Amino acid sequence: MRRKWQRPSRRVLGASAVLFIVLGGIAYATIPGSAGIYTACRLKEVGTIRLIDPTLPSSNLQSHCTNLEVQFTFNTQGQQGVPGLKGDKGDPGAAGAKGDKGDPGPAGAAGAKGDKGDAGAAGADGAPGAKGDKGEAGADGAPGAKGDKGEAGAAGAAGAPGAPGAKGDKGDKGDKGDTGPAAIAAVGTRRALTSAPSSTLSFLAPGLPVTLTAGQQVVVTSSATLGTNTAAGASGLRIWICYQPTGGALTMAHSGDWIDVQAVANTLTPYTMTDTVTGLAAGGYTVGLCGQQSSFGANNWNVFNWAYTTAQVLSGATILS
Repeated sequence: MRRKWQRPSRRVLGASAVLFIVLGGIAYATIPGSAGIYTACRLKEVGTIRLIDPTLPSSNLQSHCTNLEVQFTFNTQGQQGVPGLKGDKGDPGAAGAKGDKGDPGPAGAAGAKGDKGDAGAAGADGAPGAKGDKGEAGADGAPGAKGDKGEAGAAGAAGAPGAPGAKGDKGDKGDKGDTGPAAIAAVGTRRALTSAPSSTLSFLAPGLPVTLTAGQQVVVTSSATLGTNTAAGASGLRIWICYQPTGGALTMAHSGDWIDVQAVANTLTPYTMTDTVTGLAAGGYTVGLCGQQSSFGANNWNVFNWAYTTAQVLSGATILS
């Protein structure tokens, strides 16, 4: 059974109106709220609506509904309605402004070959072309009249050598030519441990073999390294540059010119000599530093190291003295 709606009494309407006025004048409300949301109270049984601001203090009557009211919210924009019917087609619009030029399109396919056109009018003469290649020689022309005698031509190229002539008589012997510059015919070095000296003349440095032809000289540089650890030292050793023919005796290059070698204890010293050996007959020789212990000193040589011999064989050298 439907409930019949009763019209509110004048007393209730008057009370609601007074309450609405009082509540509306208490404070300035922020209505609508954020995002356009309205908050309102509907008076029960009557339907009277008033707006409230929930952000106000709770002591403010405009911040909430009473127990005689129902709170609800709504916004300025309602829910989306049902789409309307499609309208009639509008009139054509005015022509728009001319657009920018578009990018070139891709090249189209080649068209069919057209018919040959009519011959055009003759063009103006073009610029002279480049000089062409030399043409082939033409046929000989008829002989011309005899010309004047020309000038003598340049000398021709030398002819090929003729056949050898007969052998001539032997000429007179010419004068002796100047002596040519000296040349090193051979050079070399030999290395070995120094040999211990004795009272017999012997090589202390390694002997270096050389081969001489007539008139050649040999320059010899040789050294021996020796010493002693004897407290009394060592002395009385004479050294020379020597040579020894193949199968012959060891000979001093200059017998009267020697070096007398001496050493104190705990020393090791290299001794070097250089000499030029001349006047040797053609043949093979061994050269180097040689030595002989004399009776005027103590043969306490007992420490030895490396020895070297270098020789240069010269041809046509001028001997200095």
